[in-house]
Amino acid sequence: MRYARAIMGILLLNFIFNCSNVSAQEVKKSSEIEVIQGKKYYIHTVQKGETLYGIARAYEVSMDAIAYENPDVFQGIKPDQKLKIPILATPYQQKEHEVQKGETLYGIAKKYNTTIEEIVQLNPDVSKGIKPGQKLIIPVRTITSADYENSKPVNEIVSKSTTIKHVVKKGETVYGICKMYNISEEKLYELNPIIKQKNLQIGQELIIQSSAKLTEQPTKVSKETQIVETETKVISSQQENKEIDCHHSLQPRQTVRIAMLIPLQNDAAILDEEESSTDPNLKLFPKSYLEFYEGFLMAMDTIRKTGLNVELYQYEVKRDSTKINNLLQDHNLQTVDLIIGPFYDHIFEMVASWAESKQIPVINPVLSSNKSLFLNNNVIQLNTTLNSQIEQYARYLASFDSLHLVLVYSNSTEDQQITSIFKKQYLLFFTDNFSTKLPSVREVNYHQAGFDGLEKALHRNKINVVFVSSQSQVFVINLMTKLNELTKSYKLLLTYMPTWKKFENNIELEHLFNLNTHAFQPFYIDYLRFDVINFVRQYRFYYKIEPSRLSFLGYDAGVYFLSLLRKYGKQFYSCINHADVNPLSAYFYFERSGKKGGLENKGLFILYFDRMNNSMILTNVVADKLRMPLSMPAIEVRKVQKY
Repeated sequence: MRYARAIMGILLLNFIFNCSNVSAQEVKKSSEIEVIQGKKYYIHTVQKGETLYGIARAYEVSMDAIAYENPDVFQGIKPDQKLKIPILATPYQQKEHEVQKGETLYGIAKKYNTTIEEIVQLNPDVSKGIKPGQKLIIPVRTITSADYENSKPVNEIVSKSTTIKHVVKKGETVYGICKMYNISEEKLYELNPIIKQKNLQIGQELIIQSSAKLTEQPTKVSKETQIVETETKVISSQQENKEIDCHHSLQPRQTVRIAMLIPLQNDAAILDEEESSTDPNLKLFPKSYLEFYEGFLMAMDTIRKTGLNVELYQYEVKRDSTKINNLLQDHNLQTVDLIIGPFYDHIFEMVASWAESKQIPVINPVLSSNKSLFLNNNVIQLNTTLNSQIEQYARYLASFDSLHLVLVYSNSTEDQQITSIFKKQYLLFFTDNFSTKLPSVREVNYHQAGFDGLEKALHRNKINVVFVSSQSQVFVINLMTKLNELTKSYKLLLTYMPTWKKFENNIELEHLFNLNTHAFQPFYIDYLRFDVINFVRQYRFYYKIEPSRLSFLGYDAGVYFLSLLRKYGKQFYSCINHADVNPLSAYFYFERSGKKGGLENKGLFILYFDRMNNSMILTNVVADKLRMPLSMPAIEVRKVQKY
C-alpha cells in the first residue's frame, strides 16, 4: 500500500512534468470574481487541453490551494468544469489594528481586503466578539482582488520602494525570519539594532529591508536568459576547468542529467545501519528511502520553473554488491552530470571510486561515516560526521569566555577519544577568541572518580557545561538522574550527544529541562517557516502522507545541487557554498576533507530544550562561523518548592 501510494504520487508528478511547458501557455485567466462565504475567488472554466498544473501557474497559486477549494480535482478535471481559484492564497504581512467603537468584524475584514475567517484564525478570541480598544492582528496583502490581474508574481510583491514590517510570533527566531524574507542577519540587525541587546520578543515589530523578496515561490526565468542545448555545448571543457567566479555564473544550462541509485521496492525492510546499536534491548525501525525520492521529485518540479530540464535515471540498487559492476556499464549512467547514492556504505565506495575516474560528482545523501569521503575528491557528503559535529559544537562553546567545562567519560577507549577530540578543538577555538584568558576545563573519569569526584569538579559560581561522551544507555540515564539532583546547587548545562537518539524515549524529559540541555545536529526543520508550511501542504497533496526528515532532505538536496549544476555545470566544486538557495532542513556549508578527500557538510544547528515553550528552540547555526548572535539562556540554580 505504501509503495502503491507513492507510485501514484510519482505518476502525478511525472504527468505534471510532461504537460507543464504547453499547458501554462494555453490557460487564460478569468475575469469573473465571486465572493463565497466572505472569501474572494476567480471562477475559472476549464478549457479542453488544460491541466491543473497549467491553471495553477496561470493564476500563480499552488495546486494544493486549488485542490483544497475544489476536492473533485483529485479525480481529474474536464472541460466546462468550474473551479474556484482563491485570490487570497498569497503571502501576507501582519498589521496591528485597534478596534474602534461601532466597528464590526465584517467591516474590519472589508477594510483590509481579507476575510472574517482569516482574522479569527490569527485572533482566536474574537470568536467570542470584539470590543473597543482590543488589539487585532490583521493579514495585509500587497495584491488585492482589483489589481491582481496586472500585479507582479507572488515572489515580487514586496516592491523596492516599500519598507515592510514583521510582527514576531511565538517560536520565531532571527535565523528563521531572515530565511523567510531572504535577507542577511547582518542587515536585519542593522535595521533593528535593539535586537542586538535583547532577544526577540513576541509582538515585537521588526523593520525588513525594503528590497527584500519573499522566498516561497521560485523566480521565473525570462526567455532571454534561457539557452538551447546546442549553446550549452559550446562551453568547452577548458573553460569549465578554469577557476570559476562564483559571483558570476556561466550561461545557464538548459538540461542536466541525474542518476539516483536508490532502493524503492520493498523499502519497509530497510534499516539505517548507522543507527544500529550493540544494545540488545534496542528496537530498530524501518527507514524508507522512498521518501527521499519523493522529496527529490518535488525539487525537480520546483527547479523546472527556472527553465532547467532535468533528466532523471533511477536505478534500483540494494545491498547486493555483485550486481553493481554490470550497472556501471550502463551508457546513461556514464554520461550523467551527478550521481545520488547508493544508500549503503560498501556499495557507495565502489560507485564513488568508479565515478571519480569519470569525473562525476557523487552525493552521499544519508550516511554520516564512509571512508570514501577521505579517499575520493568527487564525494559530497550531506550528513555530518560525528567528529565534525563535535568540532563545530566546540567552536560554538568556545565563543563564550566564562563557561566552566566538565568533561565526563568512562573507561571506554571510544569515549576517551571523543572527549580528547572535543577538548582539543575547544582549546584551539578558545585561544583564538580570547588570547588573554585561560579556559576553565576539568576532566572526570567517572569510573575512577565516581559521583563525588564529579561534584568536586563543578564550579559554584559559573555555568557548568557537562559534556558526557558515553554512548551507553545505562551509563547516561543513571548519570543524568544524579546530575538532575545537582541542579539544586549548581548551574548546569548538559550536552545532548547525537548517539543518545537511540534511547531518547527512555530519557526523562523533565531532566532535560532541568539540566538546560543543549543538543547539536546537522538537520533541523522549523515548521513555522512559510516555505516549510508550503512544502508540507504540497507533499500531502502529492503523496497523501506527512513528509519525513528524509522527504525534506531529498527536496533540499535536489533544489540545492540542481541550482549549482544550472549555474556552474559539473565543475561546481569551488562554488559549492554559493548556491542561491535556502534549504528547508539543513544549512549546507561544505569543507574539503584533506587534500585528496571529498566535501563534507559542516553546517550544524544548536538547539536548546526550552521549558517555557515545551520544545527544542534553535539557538544558533554554526558553519564557517556562528550565523546567529551569541546568546545563552538564563541558567540558574533550580529552586525546589517546599511543602
